[in-house]
Amino acid sequence: MNNTTSKEFDIYQMKDRLIGYYGEIRMGTELLKKGWDVYQPVSDQYIDLIATKKIPIKNTKYKKKYRQIIRTFQVKTSRLEERGKKDTYGINPRPKDLLHDQNHNFIWILYDAIANENFVVIRPFEYVKWKSKDGAKTLQEHTWLNNAQREHFKFDSVKNFTGLNNLSNIKRNNFGQMIDTQERNSTWKIENKNNYMKKWEKAQKHIIKNIPKELYEKIRGDDTKSSGVFDQLLKKYNIPPKKKIFPTNSLGKIHFPSHSKYSQAINRSIFTKISSGWGAYRHMNNTKKVAFLKIFCANSKCKKEWNPNEKECYSCKTWQPPAVNRCSECKKFLPDETKTCPNCDIPITKKCVYCYKNPDSTISSAKRIAEPEKFTYFLPITFCQFCGERKNKFKIEFM
Repeated sequence: MNNTTSKEFDIYQMKDRLIGYYGEIRMGTELLKKGWDVYQPVSDQYIDLIATKKIPIKNTKYKKKYRQIIRTFQVKTSRLEERGKKDTYGINPRPKDLLHDQNHNFIWILYDAIANENFVVIRPFEYVKWKSKDGAKTLQEHTWLNNAQREHFKFDSVKNFTGLNNLSNIKRNNFGQMIDTQERNSTWKIENKNNYMKKWEKAQKHIIKNIPKELYEKIRGDDTKSSGVFDQLLKKYNIPPKKKIFPTNSLGKIHFPSHSKYSQAINRSIFTKISSGWGAYRHMNNTKKVAFLKIFCANSKCKKEWNPNEKECYSCKTWQPPAVNRCSECKKFLPDETKTCPNCDIPITKKCVYCYKNPDSTISSAKRIAEPEKFTYFLPITFCQFCGERKNKFKIEFM
């Protein structure tokens, strides 16, 4: 059978839930052909692929003849919409996708009507700039903030972004462009760090002062990652840091047979790292190679873990405790699963615990943009809760 064609295969007959995985495999295959080492995640991660490559150093004054470059990718795959009946493509970008590491890339793989592939490499800041042209406010609209954005575009509008051949010389990330566009309120922009930190600290003190101890213990019970606010709550209640508890006869055991294609030592390393918050990635061709990735604060004096699963209020930047809600009438803190306030007998919906404004899905997007202070959205945290740094970066280790 021919390696490049198959009468049994049609990209437009593939199920929607499989097309994304197909695109990740295709991207990895193309990188392997170009001499990159490529790693795929063991479990679902924000980052779809890690790739490394050794580049010759032309300057002879250096002892090293090569330098290693690392690129991370989030892959989006699309066919022409409505099974080729339209001439547009569609992808689903999310606020959590706007990571700041200068080596991070979006890859859009687009299949035309006759299944020709087009690989588009677009940096996060380039996406923001592209969506912000002509004063557009796409990244401040209800659909974006509510994780419901659907991007429709024609190939001509993205064909000028870089391709696979430019990966070794990609541009540095213009982080200021990303912040200026994402933030509706200039108070939160990158040039006003002291101002927004004061407001943020005021909001966090409000949380620390008011969250009952039993609710905080429930948060810890949900295995939420530690953060600056958590540390302050620990101190307030004089609660020791949470310890990992294992049955006495299970610590150190890992259950993989010796005939697995991955050795016991490799599997032990993978799942030990995963249990401590790292993302694990296996090499596409070499079973002895593994990469690990974690997001950290970019401040060289901080370098604390940056947990992208934690949320903040879009309006006031208050950290959103994952197991806490608040009644809009009596203002009491309640467990997250509470459906009705026991004091006021009114339905409970997710609100900011500081400004407790309620996002009402019946309100039009135009009204939300005109009066954003009245509505609350919860987005992945946009600055370090230990030091206030607005940028994050990746730490990658190889085995």
